[in-house]
Amino acid sequence: MNTTIHAVATAFANYKGNAYAILQLPVEDDKTFRSFDDIGGTVEWYNYKMVYEGILGKFNIDKINYILEDIYEKLNIAHPADYRARSLSVSDIVAIKHDNKILFYFCDRIGFRYLQQHDLPL
Repeated sequence: MNTTIHAVATAFANYKGNAYAILQLPVEDDKTFRSFDDIGGTVEWYNYKMVYEGILGKFNIDKINYILEDIYEKLNIAHPADYRARSLSVSDIVAIKHDNKILFYFCDRIGFRYLQQHDLPL
């Protein structure tokens, strides 16, 4: 397990319920703000840093798109007081802890792309 994913798993171990984390590339990285297709469909995890984590209430996984859109809106329009990172944008990753599993979603040009191959059990 790489250090970025390990950091997410460690952070989520502290939450009893559902939670989320935001992973971002440094602004100077040439893949920042680029779509999944533009980066060749491969995530270089070692360049990502976890920049924020938050709590989610209970939700049905079938509603994940609504949850992701709510997170996107919150981190673009109404930043939480403790949020110090840039607004959520293309190339960022949202990690979701749901039912003792971590799911990863790439913020793409339109919507989010599920990175199913990276699911982790907790």
